[in-house]
Amino acid sequence: MASTKTQKSMNSNEQDRHADGIRIGGQERATFASILAIVDLDAISKFASTVRQSGHLSTATNLTRIVASLGFTPCKVNTAPFSGSYNIVFAIEFTDGVCWMLKIPANGHNEQFGELASKALISEARTMQMIKKATTILIPAVYAFDGSLDNELHVPFILMERIDGTPLYKGWFNEDGKPKAQLEKFRARALQSLAAAMAQLNLFMLDHGGSVVFDSDGKAVGVGGAKIVDANAMWYSEDENPNNIDIFCEKGPFADPKPALRFMLDRRPSRPEDDAYLKGVDALLRMFVEWACQKKPHGPRFVLAHPDFDIQNILVAEDGTLRGLIDWDGVAAVPREVGCAQFPIWLMHDWIETQYDYDVSAGKPREEAGYNESSPNELSCYRAMYAQFMEQEIALNTKGSAHLTVHGTTPKEEADVTRRSLVMKNLEIATNTPMVTSDIVDHMLALIVDLTKLDWGDVQPDCDSSFSTQNEIETEMIERKLGSATVEYVSGSSGSGTESNICSNSDKDSTDTKATEIDDEDQAMVANDSTNQFDDKPVYMDAFVTEPPLLSKVEAREQGTEPSADTCGDKPSSTSLGWTWRLLRLGCDKAEICLRSIAKIGHVQNA
Repeated sequence: MASTKTQKSMNSNEQDRHADGIRIGGQERATFASILAIVDLDAISKFASTVRQSGHLSTATNLTRIVASLGFTPCKVNTAPFSGSYNIVFAIEFTDGVCWMLKIPANGHNEQFGELASKALISEARTMQMIKKATTILIPAVYAFDGSLDNELHVPFILMERIDGTPLYKGWFNEDGKPKAQLEKFRARALQSLAAAMAQLNLFMLDHGGSVVFDSDGKAVGVGGAKIVDANAMWYSEDENPNNIDIFCEKGPFADPKPALRFMLDRRPSRPEDDAYLKGVDALLRMFVEWACQKKPHGPRFVLAHPDFDIQNILVAEDGTLRGLIDWDGVAAVPREVGCAQFPIWLMHDWIETQYDYDVSAGKPREEAGYNESSPNELSCYRAMYAQFMEQEIALNTKGSAHLTVHGTTPKEEADVTRRSLVMKNLEIATNTPMVTSDIVDHMLALIVDLTKLDWGDVQPDCDSSFSTQNEIETEMIERKLGSATVEYVSGSSGSGTESNICSNSDKDSTDTKATEIDDEDQAMVANDSTNQFDDKPVYMDAFVTEPPLLSKVEAREQGTEPSADTCGDKPSSTSLGWTWRLLRLGCDKAEICLRSIAKIGHVQNA
């Protein structure tokens, strides 16, 4: 399964050499103890040389056989492996300088490696082979794999090419001190080459979501369930799982994107101790998923996507050009809204306030974070840049902006899928990850409240979600207001995106534009329309009818009024009312218009 943690290599100065000769210790050794007890470095070396000379049954059609005539080439295994959350990786170097990698899952031993894990490893290896064959995306070539423990190494594994390149985060956060103009050129090049790679994954369209199933010859024959981390089980069973052992479950297959997006939310246990606030968050998140999904999608609903499209899994050249995408653990067909067209994950960090370690007032990452972050203004700018690059790359693939894509859409419409992914990916994260659900839902609700500018004391709307002429007028007004939030990026004549200083770290250069009050012309449009969605029967609640404007969690913390869990009872305070009730006060119809508008252009409000 893909990890959001940066891989680490243990060097001899950090770890003691153990009896097995493998330089890894501390928590990493504890995590992979069962694997290290099985692994034999000499066996790995012999196996790799044999595969290079003779190929392997699992990859009978692989290009590895071309080098068979070279004879037996000795190799050695680096005794300091790389480790992530779910895999350990050994580097293998042949005497002629060729380098391979052997990846072994952390649960690759008798106690934990079952049928689901086996199918997932085979699907990962076969899917990588399929992508490598059908596209020019730079991913590791797979030389051998086995989804069982019944092999020469006694562990499940994938033996693959090692791609040379520098982790993107080193250049993106300017660890080598590039001048500003050179840094912006580097970042633009990185985003453009990433967009070019991701656009090619549109070739793999599926009617169902899940991991791809292959026959013995490596031909895709269907879609099955995908292996994912069961975040619910790990979150709610923390007391029973003190060692934080990874728990997995099977997701899918799905014929419709909405159940796929709601999967983990639907599995979330209903507990009697959950108060009105948490129940309201759950209900509101379900509404958001329903509203934000496209009602009339074009073509197949699912596409292949990188399972962890984040900065630590991207290798680049010195100028930022993509050299490789690694860590395909968990690759599957997912809803298009969160598929290959989505923004890279690190460009969306500012949407989860509790996990975004950037001090906006100080204009720099928080010192306690221990890693770098970009400012909200930079992230907004780079998102706009990436969406435009995606449109350009798709237009190149379709031989022109006027030609339709494989989805039956224009390149511009596909770029809109990228822009919508800011909302859609965060909704997926909210449904999948209990620890951040409230933060993401709160952020989206705050956006809606800010954009609608309602007088909370006067509004008691009906909760009819049908669209009227009034709705269309309000949609036009909202989108006109939001339109100023988009950022146009004009690249150089070569299309390489080499403009410098395009993204500013200063608040005064913000590209995230807050919505303004409705102007006189808009008010006139509303006044002249005879249809009023609020003229029907109101939604009558209890006596709490004068709630003040909703505060975001950030504002509540600043004012010292953030509610605690025990304040959410039958008679809540003004800042702790159930969110479902707040939504009714806001008006479902108007909220849906606003959320769809936010999703459409990827508008961001500064925290």
